[in-house]
Amino acid sequence: MNLVVLAPCYLAFLLVSLGFFSTANATDFADCQSCHRQQYQDWLSSDHRQAMQPANRTTVKGDFNNAHATHYQLSARFYRKDGEYWARLSKQDQAQENRQTSQVEQAQHYQFAYTFGHYPLQQYLVKTANGKMQVFPFAWDSRAAEQGGQRWFHIYQEANTEQSAEQITEQDRLHWLQPLQNWNGMCADCHSDGFQRNYNAQKDSFDSKWQADNVGCQSCHAGYQQAHSKVNPQAQVQSSESASSKVVGSWQRNQLPTAQWQGTARKESAMWNCFACHSLRTPLTDGFSPNEHFLNQFSPSLLNAPLYHADGQIKEEVYVMGSFLQSKMYRKGVQCVDCHNPHSGKVKIDGNGLCLQCHSPQVFNDKTHHGHSDNSQGAQCVNCHMPTTTYMGVDARRDHSFKVPNPKLAKQFDTPLACLTCHPKQNADWAQMNIASWQADSVKSSQQAAKHQLAFDYASFIAGKASHPERLARMLDDPQLPDIQKASLLAQVPYLTQSLPGNWLARYLQYESPLIRMAAANLGSLLSSPDKQRYMLPMLADQFKAVRIAALSSLLGTHIPAAFAKQYAQVFNELSTAQAQVAWRGEGRVNIAQRQLAVGQTEQAINQLTQAIAIDPYFEASYINLADIYRNITKVNEEVETYQQGLAVLPKSATLHYAMALSWVRQQQYRQALTSLAQATQLAPNEDQYHYTYALALEKVAGRPEALSYVQQALVSLPQSVLLRNLEQYFMSTTDASTDNQG
Repeated sequence: MNLVVLAPCYLAFLLVSLGFFSTANATDFADCQSCHRQQYQDWLSSDHRQAMQPANRTTVKGDFNNAHATHYQLSARFYRKDGEYWARLSKQDQAQENRQTSQVEQAQHYQFAYTFGHYPLQQYLVKTANGKMQVFPFAWDSRAAEQGGQRWFHIYQEANTEQSAEQITEQDRLHWLQPLQNWNGMCADCHSDGFQRNYNAQKDSFDSKWQADNVGCQSCHAGYQQAHSKVNPQAQVQSSESASSKVVGSWQRNQLPTAQWQGTARKESAMWNCFACHSLRTPLTDGFSPNEHFLNQFSPSLLNAPLYHADGQIKEEVYVMGSFLQSKMYRKGVQCVDCHNPHSGKVKIDGNGLCLQCHSPQVFNDKTHHGHSDNSQGAQCVNCHMPTTTYMGVDARRDHSFKVPNPKLAKQFDTPLACLTCHPKQNADWAQMNIASWQADSVKSSQQAAKHQLAFDYASFIAGKASHPERLARMLDDPQLPDIQKASLLAQVPYLTQSLPGNWLARYLQYESPLIRMAAANLGSLLSSPDKQRYMLPMLADQFKAVRIAALSSLLGTHIPAAFAKQYAQVFNELSTAQAQVAWRGEGRVNIAQRQLAVGQTEQAINQLTQAIAIDPYFEASYINLADIYRNITKVNEEVETYQQGLAVLPKSATLHYAMALSWVRQQQYRQALTSLAQATQLAPNEDQYHYTYALALEKVAGRPEALSYVQQALVSLPQSVLLRNLEQYFMSTTDASTDNQG
């Protein structure tokens, strides 16, 4: 059982903190600035400082002079009242009376309590019931007008246009009043100092608390008040100055093309503090501290679909950690602070000068390397090695994996190619030809060829286009492959096999990298019961909570020897605490229900899934899991009613229609199954499993010739489907013994 990783947060990606529910700030920034004046001045210009503020005339950037914005049938008017900032949100519904269609307007007024972010967009937060804070669906584009800014836009509009990308209705999980847009659970732990969500699962309410209204000193320097309490201010200044002047190492090129770190070995702890918020991860605790290791507080997402492209480039809103841990920069010892001022967050040098701190300008800032005219966009390092992906309509973020553009790989796996950002009318073949033209004289070493092959092999497994165990083993043993990519490969193993020998997995359970150990522990469910006891029980003593929890998840329902009972109970409590942090949304409740089922708590699991449907009604997995429990305890009527309940609110869910169809098949109600399968195939025409099942049900109702004809029609649209091709051959090679209709 894996913890559900939080879906991409559709709020502005800025580290902020809020004063909502807070009685007073625990920190007086004057205490810090008196001794750390430069750091304080840097912080004043940071996104952290401006990311969350009470909505007032000095903080609000949007136009509230009765400005309007629309998105499909949704319309908003923004206005001020008594010094407060409000929006009138209305929706035009179709109504039919006496056979004449009319528009019925539903309107509601919302006060904005806080601004959320400031650039390139500013969002606004609304207090709702049960201590919840939600993000309003329209945001202010704070870019300059000549860049397309200074306008209101819906957060799901396409980038830099007035064209709406999709309509978000009240029956959508992405609707602004649904859990996925909830500030307390979705984003707040990175948006305040010392935040605790304090979620009450029985009441579906929050009593959130935090220590300070901005992300400031405590977010990275927790405990400094105690450390400073016995030091007089003058001594603090002297200590700070002497510490800052002490040189422990530096990047030096020494006539080499690229600098190497010279000096004391660098600690990564500060960088993992950054990752606490600059990552897509599942919380394991209520709140976090920079004094504790990341993997004792979070379980990070890996580089698998749909979050990342097959080559590891960013796709969904995954932030930075997953990208940077892939990079050659990271493997060489580069850290966040080498490029970013840690207090302002800004890059230390604009333009290529940032990269040329370590990379020889004679080698890298030359046309022989980048193939473009000096000072052109194509000659900018970041445009080739850090291409952007735009989120939330206007927020372009750079990929931090620092990959070299690879046209061949892009063509084969349909991954982004930086070259086509500036040359959108061209293709990968054109890019490959041009790159070859200016690198024709470069040495193509066997080492370079091996790196290219490794990249192709990795992408093949991540994309599900390869399954050779020997190739997988070679990649997992290759020292050139980053640990996070090895962990991501291990995460693909359940798609390749239904069982694993314990001695194969044991090697990865003992890796030095905790990311690899975590990924390996998540494969424990593929082991036999004896192998689980032999290999997974010792993992309960791992140094990191994320690894321990992954191991325990595979042991649920397994006999635990007395020697491990105490340790098992301790980690079981850690798992329960971790799952409680996501209980405010459907995924969290489903995980809790699966844990309860594994230990025989069927009634508790049913109750948990019933609550999941109540708080997050548009999450289809809750209905499927609940119906599955009813099936296992032979409550067929309740099973069918659960599917019907789900389809009443999610009529366009192909997954629910298919699950309903399987229920009809088990009851031998083949005609009803065909009706449900017809809906599923219409909604998801590329799912060959749906067509496969439809053909089998059709055989029961109309006979094999009809079923064969259907399969052959489906193969016209899905010619690469091995599943359908095998079924066609089976139908053609066997005798139709009976064409009697059934059902």
